Amino acid sequence: MGGVTNDRMYHRAAGFVEAQQIWLMGVLVAYACKQVLHFSHNDFMMAMRADLTPLLGNTGLWVVKNYMTRHAEKGNEDKKKRARVVLEII
Repeated sequence: MGGVTNDRMYHRAAGFVEAQQIWLMGVLVAYACKQVLHFSHNDFMMAMRADLTPLLGNTGLWVVKNYMTRHAEKGNEDKKKRARVVLEII
C-alpha cells in the first residue's frame, strides 16, 4: 500500500483539498477568464502548461462550473460566457 491510498502524515485520503487550495483554484479561474483567453496561441499554451495545470481535472471542472453558476445567478452574462469557454477548453 503506497502513499496513493492515504496521506500517512495527516491521515486523510489522497487528493484531499484544503480551503487555501480551493481559493487558489478560484484565483486561477478568474485569471483564465480575464487574461488567458486573450493571449496569443503560444502564450495561451504556456499559461495552460505552467499556470493553469491545477484546473485540468475534475476539481477544476467543479470550480469553473461553480464560478459560471455564481455569475449566472448574479446576471453577469459576460463572465458567465467566459467561464463557459474556459469550461469547454478544460
